[in-house]
Amino acid sequence: MTARTLNIVSVHRVRRDDEIESIEFNPGVNVILGANNAGKTMWMTLIDFLFGDNAAPAAALDELAQHYTAAWMEIGTGNTLHRVERHWGDDPSRGRMSVDDHQVSPEQFSEFILEALAIPELRFPRGSPIGPRAWPSLSWRTLLRQIYRREDSWHDIAYRQPESEQFAVLAQFVGIAPSVFSTEFASLADQVKRRADLLARKAHFEAMLDEIGRDIVSVADAPGAVTAEAIERAITAVQRETEERVGSREALLRETTAALPFQEPESGEEANSLGTQLGQLRKRRSDLAEEMLRSTARLQELDQHHQELEADRNKLRRAQIAGDTIGPLHVTHCPVCDQSVEARLHRAGGCYLCLQPVTEGVATESADRMQFEITQLSEELREIRGLRARAEAEGRETGRLVRDVVDEIGRTEMDLRQLTSAVAWVLPPDLSELDRTIGGLGERLRQLERLRGTLELRDQITAGIDRLSGEIGHLEGEVRTRQAEPPFERIGDLLAEAMTDYLNALDVAGQQRWGQRRITVDVSANAVLLLVNGKRWTMALGANLRAYFLMALQYALIKLSRTEPFVYPGFALLDFPANLGQHTGLSDDENYLLKPFIDLLARPELTGTQVIAAGRAFQQLDGATLIPLGSSY
Repeated sequence: MTARTLNIVSVHRVRRDDEIESIEFNPGVNVILGANNAGKTMWMTLIDFLFGDNAAPAAALDELAQHYTAAWMEIGTGNTLHRVERHWGDDPSRGRMSVDDHQVSPEQFSEFILEALAIPELRFPRGSPIGPRAWPSLSWRTLLRQIYRREDSWHDIAYRQPESEQFAVLAQFVGIAPSVFSTEFASLADQVKRRADLLARKAHFEAMLDEIGRDIVSVADAPGAVTAEAIERAITAVQRETEERVGSREALLRETTAALPFQEPESGEEANSLGTQLGQLRKRRSDLAEEMLRSTARLQELDQHHQELEADRNKLRRAQIAGDTIGPLHVTHCPVCDQSVEARLHRAGGCYLCLQPVTEGVATESADRMQFEITQLSEELREIRGLRARAEAEGRETGRLVRDVVDEIGRTEMDLRQLTSAVAWVLPPDLSELDRTIGGLGERLRQLERLRGTLELRDQITAGIDRLSGEIGHLEGEVRTRQAEPPFERIGDLLAEAMTDYLNALDVAGQQRWGQRRITVDVSANAVLLLVNGKRWTMALGANLRAYFLMALQYALIKLSRTEPFVYPGFALLDFPANLGQHTGLSDDENYLLKPFIDLLARPELTGTQVIAAGRAFQQLDGATLIPLGSSY
C-alpha cells in the first residue's frame, strides 16, 4: 500500500507582542521568495521544528526563539487535517508540543504521523545486523532528512546521515523495507547473536572444564580431553577401591575389637559424629573453593571489559584533543590554485573560503556527539568499577568463610584425635592409614560426581546451540523468501527512468546541463546504489551536477509516490542555498529547476502532492504559488 499524501496548508508564528505572522500553501509547487537574509530559511527551519524536532526551541530555532513564543501549522494527511503546535513562551530552553490539542512528545509525534501517512513501522540495523546494538526504529525524523533538503545539504542524499540510515530510508521509500528488514530478519539476527554467545560460552566452559578436570580424573582414565566416559570410568574405579578399603577396615576392626577386654559405645558414637561433621566441613571447603574460582573468573572478565572501555575512551579523548587542536586552524591558501584566501571578503555568518552559510551550532555537533560518547563510556566504566568492587567484596567474604571452615576442620580433627588417642595404643597402624585412604577416596568421588553434573550443563548448552541452529535454518529460509519478494529490478528501472525524465527536462533550449550521462539504480536486499555511467554518483559528479542529481531523485520519488510498492508521501521541502551559483555552479536563474516539478504535480494522478521551495531567483514561475517575503523575521 502506498503512503497517504502529506501537504502543509498553513504555518503560523506568534511574536512576543502577540502579532501572528502566517504563510499559506497550496497543493503543487510553492516558492517562498526573498532576497538574502529575508527569512526564507527561518520559515523552513520553523516547519522542520514543527515536524517533531526534539531539540529545545533555543537550539532548533536560534534567534527565532527569542522573537516568537509559539508556532503552529495545519497539515493534511490524505483527506484529514491536523493542527500541530509548539509553545515555549518566555523560556526558549523548554517547549511543549501538541497535535489536535493533545499534548505529545516528539517520539509520540513520530508514531502519530507515520500512522497517519500509512507508512509501516520499521526497525533496521545500524551497522552489522548481528552486531551488539539493538535495531532502532526508523523514525519520522530520520525519513524527513531525505524529504527536507536543507540549505547546507546539496552534496549528499541527507545531511550527515550514516549509510545504514540512508539505505533504510531509501528502502522504505521504494517499498522494499518490509521484506529486507522483516521481523524474520530481526529474529534471525537475534538468534545468530545468541548462538554465537552460546558457542563462546561453551568454548570457555570446555577449556576450564578440561583444566580443572585433569586434576580430578586420572591421566589413565583421560589421556586426552576430559570426557563423560572417562569420568564414569574414574567414578567406577573409585567406588570399587573404596569398597575394597572399607572391607579391609571392617575386617581389621573385627580382629582388633575381639581382643579388647572392654568396649565404650559412647566413644564410638561420638567418633562417628565427629567423622560425619568433618566430612561435611571438607565438602563445604570444596564448595567455597569452587565459588572462589568463579569469583576470580568474574573479576578477570570485569577487568578485561574495563580495559577495553578505557581504551575506547582514551581513543575518543585523543580524537577530541586532535579535533580541538586542528579544528580552529584556518585554510590560508586555495587547495586548487594555491593562492592566498586570507584577505578574501566574505559576509558575516559565512565561510571565508567557500562562502557557504555557517549555522551556529553545526560546527560543534560532531564535538558534542564525541563528548556524549565519552560521557557514556565514563558512565559504563563507573558501573564496571562498582560491579568489580562488589565482586571483590564477595570474594573477600568467601575467603573469610574458607578460613572459618578451615579453622573448624582443624578443631574437629583435634577433637577426633583426642577422642581416639585413648584407644590408639591398641589400634593397629594400618587402621589409621585405611581411614585416611577412605576419606581421600570419598572426597575424590564427590568431586567426580560434581564434575559429571558440570558435564550435564555443557550438554544443556550444546542442546541450546542445536535448537538455535535449527531455528536459524528455518528463519534463513523465511528471510530468503521475504527478500526475494520485491521486484528489485523493476523498482530500480522505475527510479532510474523517473530521474532521467527530470534530467532530460533540464536539457532544453540549447542548454546541455546534464548531457548524455546515464543513470542506473541498482536495488537489492543490501543496498540502493545510485550510479552515473556505472560509477557511484558521488564519485562521478561535481558540485553543480550533484545538485541536479539530487533534484532528480526528489522528482522521481514524488512521481512514483502513487506507484506500488513505493511508500513516499508525495511531499518535499527544498531550501536552495543563498547564492546558488557560487555554491553549486548552477545559474542564478532557478526557474528551470522547478519547471519539471510544476508539470509533474499538475498531473491528475498526483493531485494533492506538494513541493515547498525557498529561493531568491525564481521569477514569473507560471503554475507555482509564489510567496514573497519582505522582512528578516
